[in-house]
Amino acid sequence: DYFQALVDWPAQWVCVAFLVIVGLLNARGIKESLSANLVMTVIELSGLLMVIAAAVWFVSQGQGVPQRVFELDTASPATAILGASLLAFYSFVGFETSANLAEEIKDVRRVYPRALFGALLAAGAVYMLVGVGAAMVLPVDQLKDSQAPLMDVVSASGLGIPAPWFAVIALIAVANGALLTMIMASRLTFGIAR
Repeated sequence: DYFQALVDWPAQWVCVAFLVIVGLLNARGIKESLSANLVMTVIELSGLLMVIAAAVWFVSQGQGVPQRVFELDTASPATAILGASLLAFYSFVGFETSANLAEEIKDVRRVYPRALFGALLAAGAVYMLVGVGAAMVLPVDQLKDSQAPLMDVVSASGLGIPAPWFAVIALIAVANGALLTMIMASRLTFGIAR
């Protein structure tokens, strides 16, 4: 849905072109890939900060519903536990990827643990604020059924952020995840080959 907010092209061809572009960037080398990752991470973080700002704006206008944060669907606790487990697993896939690149770091014993735990704390704080903010702006059922929930939060907030801007940021975030996965896969293959 993020791409459809920009242009109406066939999804199959867009996916193929996207994978080719990310693959070519990965083939250029680790330095170029990590430089692109840094730029895309900053852009991705700006999108998450937009969601937080939109939620703060919405609540400051007296329109938010803070009680929604504490509403739980008790009808299916097993589904809630499974969903939370899946989300936690997906969240930590990126951190596991960093272990495959640890050999690229100078003074790895000092730098890597600090960077890893710092990233865990920062990501946890940002995603906690995004989740709480999103729940205050829109009902959880509406977020759950949406193909672009964060874009819906930004749009509903009335902050005036154009949907195409947010769609571009979301697409860059997806590209960043794909790039990191390809970097990890190529480094893992390289390590196995050695």
